[in-house]
Amino acid sequence: MNLPSIETALEIALKKSKEDFKKFLNRGEILTYDHIINNFQSHYHVNDHFNPSVEEKYKNNLKNWYDNICNLKFLSSVITNPQISEIIYHDLQNIDIDIHGKLNHLKIETETETETDAESEINNLTQDDVEMTITVLAITNKQAFNYSNPFCSFNMEIASQKLRTTLIHHSITPHQYSKLFIRKISTQQFNFKSFNLEGDKLELVLSAIKAKKNIIIAGATNSGKTSLLNTLLKEIPLNEHLVILEETHELSLSFSRANVTHLLSNEFHQKKTLTEYCNYALRLRPDRIIVGEVRGPEIIPLMLNLNTGHKGMISSLHANSAQEVIKRLALLYALYSEYKEINFNYLEKLIEQNIDMVIFMCNRVVSEVYEVVSLPV
Repeated sequence: MNLPSIETALEIALKKSKEDFKKFLNRGEILTYDHIINNFQSHYHVNDHFNPSVEEKYKNNLKNWYDNICNLKFLSSVITNPQISEIIYHDLQNIDIDIHGKLNHLKIETETETETDAESEINNLTQDDVEMTITVLAITNKQAFNYSNPFCSFNMEIASQKLRTTLIHHSITPHQYSKLFIRKISTQQFNFKSFNLEGDKLELVLSAIKAKKNIIIAGATNSGKTSLLNTLLKEIPLNEHLVILEETHELSLSFSRANVTHLLSNEFHQKKTLTEYCNYALRLRPDRIIVGEVRGPEIIPLMLNLNTGHKGMISSLHANSAQEVIKRLALLYALYSEYKEINFNYLEKLIEQNIDMVIFMCNRVVSEVYEVVSLPV
């Protein structure tokens, strides 16, 4: 009997093992590395056809492939790079990385002597491999991700780095490629100087915190809103009970504070939304309500809470300027309110009476501190 060449035997063995892994993955099961080896040995009689050196090479190659699929090894050097804050995977030749707020293309060289660790791993993968990786991420993080549920977002951790991950299913993209978005959740603690918040501006903000003013931190995506909010939390007296409401876990108290009620929403549960949490917030005897970000129907109960006289609220909002914040909040209220006949100018004045300060962020620094002047409704 003619035995296949080492290269052919190795290729056949790896192909069969990958097919086996994919078959189970399509059923929602993730095989362990050892399970794949055992399956192959029992079904394909690997010891009858492999000499020890070929078998060792097969196991090493399979382990490397498995780590890429199940542990994102092909992106590990990018994820652990402290200069990179976000990663956007389009396809194997198109990966974008955010370095200090600017999007850069991760250039992939094909098997050159100077290729990076990431390039070396990516060159050993196929698009089908990456599709399996994305499926593994969804299953591991208990996400419904399929034709009927083409979007999902979740928190995960790789190499002690906390990450916010978003997946887009291949069924809704023109090239039938799934997409992967990874954003690092910063655990770094910043001081006010890091945000160029000094002098009179800093005194104004600190006095607003002390006086329990209602504050909105506004800016574009990745402008530093959450980082500044984390820094502001350190200025709140330790004897105050904080009720923190978030969609994703990005606010972290690095200092000792026991009297915190921290709730995370879940879009798949009707009773676990930010709207429901804002409705119940006043029943939790809060000294301050902290909302990670306002962008949906939670605006209604939040503003109603403030209109009852609750003080000390801090939240963030996507906006293009400090002056746009009031209009943006009024627009959100108008969009989600049951009462569509409410006059927009009236809404603006109502919100002006309940928001005391706007801090506007641009490129991770405070560009403006704006005290809201309210007019009679």
